[in-house]
Amino acid sequence: MKLYFDATVETQFGESFFLSITDQIAEFVEFEPDAELSVVLTDDETISGINFQYRGKDSPTDVLSFPMNEKLMLGDIVISVETAKKQADEAGITLYREAAFLFIHGFLHLLGFDHEKSLEDEREMYDLQEEILQAWESNR
Repeated sequence: MKLYFDATVETQFGESFFLSITDQIAEFVEFEPDAELSVVLTDDETISGINFQYRGKDSPTDVLSFPMNEKLMLGDIVISVETAKKQADEAGITLYREAAFLFIHGFLHLLGFDHEKSLEDEREMYDLQEEILQAWESNR
């Protein structure tokens, strides 16, 4: 897996954090081991602009995924560290757990999972997310 990492905000997360999660995802779902993806960590203002440009929603969100639908180019994942921190605080969990959850969520979207198609698809995706997250946490 080749991961292109860019943090436009100060953060404690780095490429190795996301690669460790990618290794865990690979134990649950199949994807090309030589595939590439990019991860961008940003703030609410930036992700709000992206959300408006691509989804017509003029508000920040936690994670956006942009699949490329190619075997070796999975796509892009954009995470708002600002929103992730707020959500982690509200849920009483660590920012590491929330960031891992958002990355897994975005990655599954790049692989074609879509929780917005049906309740069955939503259940399948959310159950898989939680399984991957719990396995990653126990292997840390």
